[in-house]
Amino acid sequence: MYKPIKKCIRCGRDVPEEESTCPYCGGKVLIESKPVIKALRHLAAQVDEILVGTDPDSEGEKIAWDVTLLLKPLNKNIWRVRFHEVTRRGLIEALNNLSTIDKNMVKAQIIRRIEDRWIGFSLSPILWKRFGMHWLSAGRVQTPVLGWIVERTMKNKRKAELITIKLKGVNLSLTFKAPKGLAEKIGKQGKIIIENIKDEIVEINPPPPFTTDAMLAEGSRILGLPAPKIMDSAQRLFEAGLITYHRTDSTTVSGVGIGLAKDYITRVYGAKYFKARKWEKPGAHECIRPTKPLDSRQIRSLRAAGVLRLAVPLRPEDYKLYDIIFRRFIISQMAPAKVMKRTFTLRFEDFTKEFTFLTKIIEEGFLRLSKTFVHEEVSKLTSGEYEIEELQVRLIPEYPLYTYGEVVEEMKTRGIGRPSTYAKILSILRRRGYILEVGKGKLVATNRGKQVFEYLIRNFGELISEERTRKLQEVIDMVELGKEDITRVLNEFYRETCNIIIKAKREGVTYPTETPIFEKLCLEHS
Repeated sequence: MYKPIKKCIRCGRDVPEEESTCPYCGGKVLIESKPVIKALRHLAAQVDEILVGTDPDSEGEKIAWDVTLLLKPLNKNIWRVRFHEVTRRGLIEALNNLSTIDKNMVKAQIIRRIEDRWIGFSLSPILWKRFGMHWLSAGRVQTPVLGWIVERTMKNKRKAELITIKLKGVNLSLTFKAPKGLAEKIGKQGKIIIENIKDEIVEINPPPPFTTDAMLAEGSRILGLPAPKIMDSAQRLFEAGLITYHRTDSTTVSGVGIGLAKDYITRVYGAKYFKARKWEKPGAHECIRPTKPLDSRQIRSLRAAGVLRLAVPLRPEDYKLYDIIFRRFIISQMAPAKVMKRTFTLRFEDFTKEFTFLTKIIEEGFLRLSKTFVHEEVSKLTSGEYEIEELQVRLIPEYPLYTYGEVVEEMKTRGIGRPSTYAKILSILRRRGYILEVGKGKLVATNRGKQVFEYLIRNFGELISEERTRKLQEVIDMVELGKEDITRVLNEFYRETCNIIIKAKREGVTYPTETPIFEKLCLEHS
């Protein structure tokens, strides 16, 4: 059964239709989609055919399904159109490949939405009662992610030494992390040993083009912006028709993309620098890439001359992100580089540290566009004992705080969350006051975040553990592939939710939108 919902402007949460104020934050400004739906239905009755062009992912598919159901009584000729880039070519290709709604994608998104609501509906009021704050929340993904940040915040208190030594007779400084107290020992003895020197010529291939997690990680690292702002810039670039769809976990490059790279590389660097790569990987989408063989400088020039017009205005940070995406894609289609690398070991008593330096570029390849520093002085190093000309030391955390990009990489590596939710999860944690941004994009858990996480793990650890979340994600993916029954999965989630609610009510927890029907159903399923 579906009922209309409103959205609270203050806290951004969904509010039942019958509520006049937000039950979570008390906000009185609520928006709804009824006027939009009314206008769409009016138009649907006046046209011959309707094309639904929402985002080409499961979330977009669910929205397309909703729109189709609302308009179908007024017009039977409704088609699904999927485009991965807002360009003339992309739109024409999409119009030539009209299709219908993918029901399995819709089912998967329904499960995600319902499961997310149920776990939040059941756990959040428990937190409100325990901590006296009606804006707190919990979730299958946000809670494990909060746990990583809490754990790293605690580990960050442990200190290590960052030692920099300059060797006598060689114009070379070596920096490394070491246990506390080692710098003093090295300083007293004044000597270290260099051994196990090895030179080798290696061929280095370029990195693949961006997926969502890689774009967020690299964009956050270079621009120093939080993940939500990186996603906002990517959305603008997509709507401007400058990049392909930016919510993707695939590195695959289409023939069109390869042709675009060939055009730019041969024109700017020469044909010898081009090497086509498809980077094929299973996934519904292509990689994140530019849609035109134009770098950021050329985009700016053409816009200033009035030759290129974009659908949305671009900000300075948007151009910077475009430059990062463009360079990464072009590099992915360039020839490999051949370089000389030197590895050696620094030894002091029982402590050893291995170093690797690039000492010579033999064939430039993609390094022509990638910033790489060549340490020629290292090639003069020989095995033996070296006196220390200068020693500097400072205390640093043994485990550095997470950055936005590193948390996103963890989410991708550990298999929880999706490209469409990476930035949203971090945004929720910040809004709830569970984490703070300090320094240059570093994330630290607040006392509130620590207390909420510890309470949830202590009382509901099995429900919101990382392993449980990952397994549920795999089950939902199976639904999307048509290999799992939606009813069985929802029944499992429902029983779980009812058990939480019944136990909480016995302990005096009040739920904001209780109904006798829901209570009856919970008792039947408990």
